[in-house]
Amino acid sequence: MSTREREVEPHVLGERLAYSVATAAIAVGISETVIKQEIAAHRLPIKKVGRRTVIRRADLMAWLDSLPESS
Repeated sequence: MSTREREVEPHVLGERLAYSVATAAIAVGISETVIKQEIAAHRLPIKKVGRRTVIRRADLMAWLDSLPESS
């Protein structure tokens, strides 16, 4: 994770249309490993911009909504 991504203000995260894997992990509060596992399992869609992997905000929100509720 880059220094720039670690310093992203929380209010800026909500304004983005897409996130890097690292920034998506920060936004959700989980590890990059979990994000990568969900991508590999085809549960979290990605887009490629050149060699960069991005996760659309709408896809990240839909993935979060698909997770089971805590009891």
